[in-house]
Amino acid sequence: VYTPLELVDFVLRSVDAVLQQNFGRGLTAEDVHILDPFTGTGTFIYRLLTQNNSAGEPLIADKDLERKFLNTYNPTVPGGSAQEIHANELVLLAYYLAALKIEEGYRDRTGGYQPFSGIVLTDTFEHDPSTLPDTGAIGYNTARAKQQHDLPIQVIVANPPWSAGQKSSGDDNPRREYPHIEQRVRDTYGKRHREVTGKGAGKSAGNLYVQAIRWASDRLNHPKGNDQPGVIAFIHPNSLCNATSLAGMRAALRDEFTDIYVVNFLGDAMKSGEERRKEGDPVFGQGTRNGVQITVTVRNPHKDQREPAQVHYAEVPEYSTLQQKFDWLEDLGDMTSDAFETVPLNDNHDWINITDGTFNNLMPLCELGRTGTPNAAIETHALGLATNCDTYVYSFSRDSLIYKITQFIDAYMDARELHHDLGLSFEECTANTDLNVIKWTGTLKQSLKKGEEIVFDETRIREVLYRPFTKLWLYEDHRILSSVKTVSAMFPINNGDNSVGSDPSIHPSIHPSIQPTNQPTNQP
Repeated sequence: VYTPLELVDFVLRSVDAVLQQNFGRGLTAEDVHILDPFTGTGTFIYRLLTQNNSAGEPLIADKDLERKFLNTYNPTVPGGSAQEIHANELVLLAYYLAALKIEEGYRDRTGGYQPFSGIVLTDTFEHDPSTLPDTGAIGYNTARAKQQHDLPIQVIVANPPWSAGQKSSGDDNPRREYPHIEQRVRDTYGKRHREVTGKGAGKSAGNLYVQAIRWASDRLNHPKGNDQPGVIAFIHPNSLCNATSLAGMRAALRDEFTDIYVVNFLGDAMKSGEERRKEGDPVFGQGTRNGVQITVTVRNPHKDQREPAQVHYAEVPEYSTLQQKFDWLEDLGDMTSDAFETVPLNDNHDWINITDGTFNNLMPLCELGRTGTPNAAIETHALGLATNCDTYVYSFSRDSLIYKITQFIDAYMDARELHHDLGLSFEECTANTDLNVIKWTGTLKQSLKKGEEIVFDETRIREVLYRPFTKLWLYEDHRILSSVKTVSAMFPINNGDNSVGSDPSIHPSIHPSIQPTNQPTNQP
């Protein structure tokens, strides 16, 4: 999926205008180093070289083009300087395509070819030149990485990766982990989230675009130290605007920057009905089901750093088609437009759908992720049953289920013997190489790590309703199923009165303030 040029050009125009507004100098100015850390096929840098700003002038002026593009620095020769445009890419084919595209952008402007030495083959999240070989065929790449690493970067523009990882451990396609960045997210956004909400952050906080914003915020400070001036402009899902799990991130961004500009394109295709129609067309066409936003964050040391950042917000009109969204963006011009509204600071750190707070005074039905909450109507609750291996634990036929689950458990016990008794590696034992018999989910892997012995027990077979009105047989075992303990306690097997609330010791209890009463009343 490629970023629409309309979005790329708007980002570049906006960054140039915001730089002018805050620092009196644009992208073309000397010593303004620009980095695309996730360059893909180089579209951002190509358009930087070939497009105009909001005033109709080239983003990079003719007189500055050579200084921006060419690297004349040589550590053994006095004089010369590093180019001021930089890019990183991890995928080899995309790296070569990006280099060619960027070089063609320079040729379009000058009529002559020059190689672009500002692109580095590297994983931006692990951009540590000290770990790269500095000899052989890849030696030149290490030299580029070291040079970029030591430069002050003032502008970071990109469409970073969005992935939240595999949907379950059974996919056998885990996202690469970056412990340092993940810890930085926990230490900053996660810490702020607990301060704001009193709760831990949810799934959205683990998305790669969240980690990319964290990385970029830290990169502006390197190598000079904290609070260096700069601008970050990313295209990413609009969950940053509306996800409750990112309230801490929104608060932290206000703490770390002086101005934040947001353009919300809506387009969330995971909604339905009238809500879906309001979202309009996705700006990436059918390439993504996520809503999309552009976020530009500005750190201006000349402003009072103790004051939270001002958030400037603009939203595409509801029900817009793709072309209408692009036309609206063209009319907007850039992020210094008067069409942006200032979002007031509020206790919930919301950027959209800000309320007067009275809803929070109502008693909640339940507290998600918590049990025994004294101020909730329902103290014990469960999301429901999740297996992550439906095929193996459900069946219309009781006999078929017994056959399937017996095979499943036998395969698990074989793996247990291989791992714990014969010393075969955990990864080899849990590879999903025989999906006809067993699927290794996260829960099952944890059972194997603990050395749990699982024995088939026919009393664990029970009749259930499946999505939501089809009767099936289920084999219920918390060592196999991903989420079952709480709902099992609410609906115990072989209970004479198998209804919620039949046993107060294990079933949901109703808050005393809303218990039914038989006392007479004068109310009609």
